Amino acid sequence: QALSAHLAFLDVAADGIRLTQSAYLPPAIVRAITPRLPTMRDWRPAIERESHAQPVLYFREHLIEVGLLRKAHGTLVLTVAGARGRTDSDWLWMRLAERLVPARRKFDGLAIALILLHVATSASRRPNLDVIADTASALGWKHAGGKPVTRNDVQWLWNDVWAGLGNVGLPVADGSMSR
Repeated sequence: QALSAHLAFLDVAADGIRLTQSAYLPPAIVRAITPRLPTMRDWRPAIERESHAQPVLYFREHLIEVGLLRKAHGTLVLTVAGARGRTDSDWLWMRLAERLVPARRKFDGLAIALILLHVATSASRRPNLDVIADTASALGWKHAGGKPVTRNDVQWLWNDVWAGLGNVGLPVADGSMSR
């Protein structure tokens, strides 16, 4: 049940999803997937287009980032990993865990590890991006000109992590979506 958002999206994408001319999900798909995403629980704006429902867009990008979906000729399709994850939830758990901290750059890995540690140990379960930036700076990370790491350097990494991690959990309850 905790992976229901991931599985629902993979199920919807099983036959491919033709993206709009602007490369967004069609409105019908957005309306179908939105109730499955825990990150949409407190969403207030109208839910019609993916460009107006950033958690849906970020989740789709997360699924691409972890290698479960890919774009091909204007269509969103399952990868081999996505097809396997759709039928093997144990394997899907492992795939998501292995890719939670991406290996793009060493700084990204460190910052995401700090973010996760901070979220796991703070009472609010929300990262204090200033503390994380200060910690990264104290560990010797800095910009080319010697400037310290700032909250802006870690904000986007938190957004990436939250797109996946925030959608592990129970789906939004029926009828509780704010519109």
